This record gives sequence, C-alpha cells and structure tokens, in this order.
Amino acid sequence: MKNKILFVSPRNSSFFIPIKHALTKLGMDVFTFDYLKPDVMSRMLGIISNLLNSKRFKILRNNRINHQLIKKIKILKPNYFFTVKGEVFYPKTIEQINSLGIITINWYPDNLVLWQNLIKTAKTYKYFFSVCTMLTTKLNQTGRKTYYLPVAGQADIKIIQTPKIYDIVFAGHRTQKRINYFSEICDLNFNLWGYPHWKHTIMAPYYRNYLPVNRMQNIFRQAKIVINVLTGEKGIPINTANLRNFEATGVGTFILSEYCPALAKLFIEDQEMVFFRNKKELRQKAIYYLKRDKERERIAKNGWLKTRKDHTYIMRFNEMFSIIK
Repeated sequence: MKNKILFVSPRNSSFFIPIKHALTKLGMDVFTFDYLKPDVMSRMLGIISNLLNSKRFKILRNNRINHQLIKKIKILKPNYFFTVKGEVFYPKTIEQINSLGIITINWYPDNLVLWQNLIKTAKTYKYFFSVCTMLTTKLNQTGRKTYYLPVAGQADIKIIQTPKIYDIVFAGHRTQKRINYFSEICDLNFNLWGYPHWKHTIMAPYYRNYLPVNRMQNIFRQAKIVINVLTGEKGIPINTANLRNFEATGVGTFILSEYCPALAKLFIEDQEMVFFRNKKELRQKAIYYLKRDKERERIAKNGWLKTRKDHTYIMRFNEMFSIIK
C-alpha cells in the first residue's frame, strides 16, 4: 500500500508542481491542500483583509484555514503532513495533527526574517528542514533539531534551444537592496518581472509584468543572463541557495548570482555559475558575459548538467526521507 502524503502549499507557489511531481515519482499517494484558498469563505476573508488592511479579518481568515486543514486531515487520514513554510498554521493545529499519529514535516524556504514567529511554530513539527544554514544553526541552538536541506530544480531533459530576446532578466519581489543593485545595470537591456509594486520605484521603466509560475521557465529560456540578488537586508543575515538559481540552471540559462557560501558549495564558481560580490562587479561581469556568447553558454550548460546530476527534487526527498525513516 502506498504511503499517503498531504502536500500543503499554495498552488501558485514555485514549489507546488515540482514537489508534487517528485513525491509522485517516489511512489507516494499525493493529496494537496492550497492553504491560501482552501474554500470560498477563506478567500473572501482574505480579499476583505487585504482591501481593508484589517488584522481582525486576517485572524478570521487564518482561523478558517486552520479549521479547514484539520477537517481535511480527519477525512484523508494521511501518513505524512508536509508543508513548505506553512506560515498560516497555528502551533496548536500542528500539535493536533501530531496527536493523530501523523508525521508532520516542514521544509522551510525562508531565512531569519520571521524569526519571532518561527521559534513558536518550528518546535511543533516532528521534522523540520531549512534551506538557510544560518537559520538551521540558530534553530538547533534553541534545541529545535533542524536539518539543512537546500532547495532543488526541475531540470529540462535537454536544453531547449530558444532565441535569446532578453539580455538580462530578473524575476522576484521588490527590496531596496535589489533596487540599488539594478540601478547599476538598468541600461543593459534589463527586464524586470514581479508584483506590480515595482511600478512605484525607479525601476518602473524596466518592469514588464507579473510573471506566473507557469511562464517563468519560458522567460528564463529567452534570456542571455538571469540575475539573482538575495533578499537579506535590514540587518537580517542570509546564507541560502535560493530557488532562482535552480530554476535558471534547470532550463540551461546562464545565471549571475550574488555570492553566498551555501551557493558556492553547490555550484563551482566561474565553471557552473558566476558570482558577483558588489554592485561594481555585477556591472562588470554582466557586460563581460553579454559580449562572450560561447563562454556564457558553456557555463550555462555546465550549470544545467550540475542541476540534473546533483540538485533534483527527487534527490532532496530521498535525503529527507532517509532521515525520517
């Protein structure tokens, strides 16, 4: 009999499709629960909360989500409850799932930004995995056993040869740090996708549109360079190989990423991925690799090969479940 796993994640998350696919490939009976849209009532409460910026309606919405999750759990009776982040779940909800004999797992994809909330919720999970080495260390120091497990990519079987219509591409949300970096390269045919709040910054002329998950790979395939700037700012440390690196290498596109030690352990610098350490270096390397197609494409192919060989979701889940078993 297959193990039942309830995979709890928003359907519009970049993690949803590749994780569901990997768990299915591993022989699990996968059921899903979109915790941002579990039913009509919670969606309505969420819309009202956003429109009114109302804490009261946000609490009502979260109460509804937690209630609907427990309802789903009791009907399904899964062997595993698995979530990525799960920031809306109350500690008492996870404890209730534990009490039913279900193994609760969180693969946490963020850094220390929600630390005060995290120290309350992380301890309730049976198993807790983190993509950030700093968060892993800090949680272990509190007594919460945490395992470091970087994210992964869903690599193409072969590199799809696509006309490169964009020189430089970035996809992600707005931060002041990113604005500061992008101001150095915005004259280099820079193209920006993300939420509409980019329109209210000096980057507005380079903003193209919101980029749904199902279109991101195609945009990356059409780019000569994908830029990755880490989100850590305002004194919040970060040492994470974030998802963009694997999404770009997975489709065989060259990535120019801000350096971090965790990422440098996964990809060989200047052979599988290129790093920058400051704004000046970002501009210099962007110009250099835009002029050198063969060198850029060689590194891009090496990055794709590395992701296919060492950084797939199936590999990550094999590691995860070797710990759980």
